[in-house]
Amino acid sequence: PQAPTLSGVRLWTPTTGRSGTTNYIYYRGTLSFADSDGNITRDGALVRLTATADLPPPLHSLSVDATGTFLDKTGQTTGTIDLDFGRSYSSRLDINIPVRVAVTLIDASGNPSNTVYVTVPSWVSPAF
Repeated sequence: PQAPTLSGVRLWTPTTGRSGTTNYIYYRGTLSFADSDGNITRDGALVRLTATADLPPPLHSLSVDATGTFLDKTGQTTGTIDLDFGRSYSSRLDINIPVRVAVTLIDASGNPSNTVYVTVPSWVSPAF
C-alpha cells in the first residue's frame, strides 16, 4: 500500500454554531490529493488537523480528526477534498492568535500522507 500525497491545502478559521441544544465547531477547507491505491474512503480514511501555537503545556497541540462523506473518493487516484465537518462540544478553547495547523490525510489502510502546514488567523477546538 502506498501513502497518499497532499498539496494545495487551504483552511478557513473555524466557526461556531448551534443546532437545537448542541454546540458545534465547524471546520472547512480544501486540499488536493494523489493516492495510487485509490483508497480514500469515507469508511476508513480521515483528515487530521493538528493546531499548534505558542501555548503552555499541555496545550502545545490540539488535534481534530475529520471523517465524513467528503472523503468518499473510493477508486480515485487524484482529486480534491472539500473539508466541511462539525464537532460537537460542551466547552471549547478559543485561540485568538495565528495558529499553525498540520494537515495529514490518512488513507483506509492507515498510511499517513505528507504533512502540510497552513497558518490560520485563529483557531477553535473542543476542550478536552
